[in-house]
Amino acid sequence: MRKNKILSIMLLTAICFTGCGQTQQNVQNNTLMQAKPTAETQETAETPLLMETDRPDTENYKLKEVVVMSRHNIRSPLSSNGAAHVIATPHEWIKWTANSSELSLRGGVLETMMGQYFRKWLEAEELIPENYMPADNEVRFYANSKQRTIATAKYFSSGFLPAANVNIEQKGEFNKMNPVFDPKIDFYSESYAQAVQKQFEERGGAKIAADLEENYKLLADVVDYKESEGYKSGELKDFVTDDTTITPELDEELTVGGSLAAATSVSDALVLQYYEEPDPVKAAFGHELTDEQWAQIADITTKYVEVRHGLPLVAVNAAHPLL
Repeated sequence: MRKNKILSIMLLTAICFTGCGQTQQNVQNNTLMQAKPTAETQETAETPLLMETDRPDTENYKLKEVVVMSRHNIRSPLSSNGAAHVIATPHEWIKWTANSSELSLRGGVLETMMGQYFRKWLEAEELIPENYMPADNEVRFYANSKQRTIATAKYFSSGFLPAANVNIEQKGEFNKMNPVFDPKIDFYSESYAQAVQKQFEERGGAKIAADLEENYKLLADVVDYKESEGYKSGELKDFVTDDTTITPELDEELTVGGSLAAATSVSDALVLQYYEEPDPVKAAFGHELTDEQWAQIADITTKYVEVRHGLPLVAVNAAHPLL
């Protein structure tokens, strides 16, 4: 293999394999001078992306470098800070194969398969030989410091480079977010918070989840929400579509409140149970759900992620450490 052939694959929030040396230094030099986001930051005009039909002819090109960005694979539900799903159903959740928030056994199996997929692809593209044993600085695995992300990197590497002794690089205290991957708000002022709230209001504000009425109803029916300990005690309320709130705080991820937050805890756990439990009826607490209905339930979590990380001023703020 030519020494100038650098494989660079980044699994964002999970692993990062980047080319080292001059290439990496140039990236750092070019991005550290970026200004921090301010309250006056406005959405920039969209740059048109190349459509499939607009791409240049690549017949005479040869693949030389690869960068892959990904999250972790399947984990157990998040149960810290009084997660709603714990008390949102009278049914018993499955026995998870990992502790709260950690990569599950199923996640490890799937991530190994993902590594195998990339290995066969890059072998077919003649970027790497079979049983590739990379030299120093040809491959870099860079993981966030959470258990689920380090484990994802290890499983991926075992499928991707099964014959190599791969080092998984991670910085900082174990199970604490590496600042590079932490989507918290690094810049804050009162005017910034007001601007974030304005963007939230422009996208629907409290009614930003107005399109989830049927999704909420389906979720509540599947978990028998109104028969749960949390609902009967009054700790959990009806899922409604007009009570979403946000709270930006310095050094914290954007806080999302209201029904969307509670429903997301339940939706997230239910979908993870679907992946972990071989019997889909058992996963749905005795209900026979169609693929479309499972997608409806998952859409709740998708909306939550869009609200928490999709506001432009929040997104640019949280992404700044990556630059």
